[in-house]
Amino acid sequence: MKAPSLFKLKLILIFLMSSSIVCCNSSEEKELSFFPEYLDFEEFTVPIPPYMTNAWNVISEVHNSDTKNIVIWDDYKKSFFEYSIDKGQVVDSLVLNGDTLNLNGFNIFSKNEKGYFISTNFDFYWLDNKGQLLSNWSKIPKGRNPLKSNDFSKVILSYDGLRQSVLNETTLPLTFRLINEFGMGVYENSFYEFPVLGSLNMETGEVSQFDVYFPKEEFKVGEESFPTKAFLSFTSCGPNCLAYIYGINEKIYFLNTKSGEVKSHSLRNEYFNVIINPISKSNFEDNTIKAEYFSKISTYSKIYYNPYNQGFVRIGEEKTQGSSRYICEIISKELEIISYMYLPQNYMKRPIFFEDEILFLYFQGYKEDEMKFLRIRLDSN
Repeated sequence: MKAPSLFKLKLILIFLMSSSIVCCNSSEEKELSFFPEYLDFEEFTVPIPPYMTNAWNVISEVHNSDTKNIVIWDDYKKSFFEYSIDKGQVVDSLVLNGDTLNLNGFNIFSKNEKGYFISTNFDFYWLDNKGQLLSNWSKIPKGRNPLKSNDFSKVILSYDGLRQSVLNETTLPLTFRLINEFGMGVYENSFYEFPVLGSLNMETGEVSQFDVYFPKEEFKVGEESFPTKAFLSFTSCGPNCLAYIYGINEKIYFLNTKSGEVKSHSLRNEYFNVIINPISKSNFEDNTIKAEYFSKISTYSKIYYNPYNQGFVRIGEEKTQGSSRYICEIISKELEIISYMYLPQNYMKRPIFFEDEILFLYFQGYKEDEMKFLRIRLDSN
């Protein structure tokens, strides 16, 4: 590793400066362009005990811990293992009662002081710290066919940002998927009439909707649209604030969940250009044209909030002739792109946040007795 740069010292100062979150206090839209510094990273491995899985793709950070801990879900053993990265060992575990919990399609969860918030293909679960079920709520209304073509009734989804997106002790943010085949609903005017963001109170089961809709003026260009971008990506970013992106431009949108106010900030990285054009329905249904369309696209796909410094990580994908390259941008709380890097293909694109660093996990099954991480340091060490 090379010696600390002035950029890294600047990074510390930027993160420590203001205590307010820009997204919920500024009403002006910013058009900003940056030449960020390329960020160094390093890879490291940790040992896996013989009784634990090497498939660490379903994990959650543990905040307010003495060491840098993560919780790993072992689907085969139906167990949570709390693992200390600093110590390289398991420090706690929890076995769930498989007879009472049917966690079919377990894909993401959040661990906090209250317990576990779990999202599966069909349900949300809330468990206490001892694994006892507090509540569960279905994502799909019973008695309905959720796959009906051009039916824009809402099916509740979570998102991989759930790990750091619990709005408060009992409430989760949601996105509503507007049901249609292969994103083709973007060609229908009614697609833009339904809210796409909301929240779920895990105590009461109450689902709230926010007045956030796909922007028709940006998505509908005559008879053309963006079927590959029919869903948004979101993350909570402090009390009463959600950040989200659509992926067809450089904008980050911010929703104040109390007032309903929506603002946007255009953050352009000179080293990554969004390149995606609208396409007609007939052309998209032509496999030859669609293959060419998919071969040359560059868009933003995910955004994540860093709870330690109130900044963000934004992930973009650049496709050239079918091959992909992924960019990771580090964004400060002042909404400046202060650094970036290109992620190796074999790492997951979900960041794991700690106070002084960000980790990315190697895809499941690196080795039977070892797991690999990529580390981005956020200090001068």
